[in-house]
Amino acid sequence: MKIKRIWDVEGVEIPEPFKRIVRVIFAPDRENVKELNLISAIIHPYSSTDYRPRDRIELIYIVSGRGVFVCNDKEYPIEPDTAILVEKGDKIQVKNTHEETLKLVSVYVQPFKAEELYQKLKEMAEKARE
Repeated sequence: MKIKRIWDVEGVEIPEPFKRIVRVIFAPDRENVKELNLISAIIHPYSSTDYRPRDRIELIYIVSGRGVFVCNDKEYPIEPDTAILVEKGDKIQVKNTHEETLKLVSVYVQPFKAEELYQKLKEMAEKARE
């Protein structure tokens, strides 16, 4: 058994325009969990994730906050206790449209290393600022 407190996990803060904090809780290089990834994200008020296709299935659960989920150019309202199954190839974005933070967790059953995700997020943030 493994127990992690999300706030104890060091993550990466993504700057504007996609201001959020991402923490990889479980991954092959985090707690030696080879079967899946568990990721927590806090999206700051009036911010969003980038809009890009997914290369694997992702399960997203909205813990708190409200906003809009964009999938393949269609928008869907989201609120706490909303679960979303993203298919491989879906182009998605999560938008926080309110003053409170939006917190979500994601699960990938085709895991990747935490450091790979962190590097990818940092590169995307750099491109967005250019």
